[in-house]
Amino acid sequence: MTNIIIPNSVKSIGGYAFALCNKLAAISLPDGITEISIGLFKECGKLNKVTLSEKTTKIGSYAFSRCTALCDIVLPNSITEIGTCAFLMCSKLTEIVVPNKVTEIGEETFSGCTALNSIVLPDGLTGIGNRAFSGCTNLTSIVVPNKVTEIGEETFSDCEALEKIVLPKSVTNIGDGAFNNCPPSLTIYAEAEKPIEWAAVSGLNIEWGYKGNQIDTENQ
Repeated sequence: MTNIIIPNSVKSIGGYAFALCNKLAAISLPDGITEISIGLFKECGKLNKVTLSEKTTKIGSYAFSRCTALCDIVLPNSITEIGTCAFLMCSKLTEIVVPNKVTEIGEETFSGCTALNSIVLPDGLTGIGNRAFSGCTNLTSIVVPNKVTEIGEETFSDCEALEKIVLPKSVTNIGDGAFNNCPPSLTIYAEAEKPIEWAAVSGLNIEWGYKGNQIDTENQ
């Protein structure tokens, strides 16, 4: 089974319904499917293209976990929630734009996405969970939006290519090991005017008082 056609009359699909369908390569979901259930496509190793309904509101936990061939997915702006481990170890995924209505990136949501080199986070984001981007070994820079208050434990650990990150004034807590095993050349551009007691960034390169919400492309 390499392709599945789901009738427009279908309104929901149960959790793990297509998990371990190792020959499934592409799927398009009709407008009636507004929620991607837990583990729906987990470990579909050949799934490379998914087309979601423009009415999709939620991507459940583990929905695309270990879909190691997935390289083409667009998240519609209607999405308000992305579950934990939703894209865990999607090792071919190269870029993602998180929809504007999403307020939190859960634990390990994009962990192990080793090809991910571009991610855009929404302005309304307030929290980034533990290990959300750990092991994203191709990610070189990221801008954390201005409403984020907390960055979880080991959030960017093992991001071996991470060189630049912008942290807004709103960040008050950074979890232990947030930048473990990142390169020594990593620079944190902190918008705070004076040093904040972030124990997790002790010993790292920090430029305080950074102006703006983007990284100077000339320095990338």
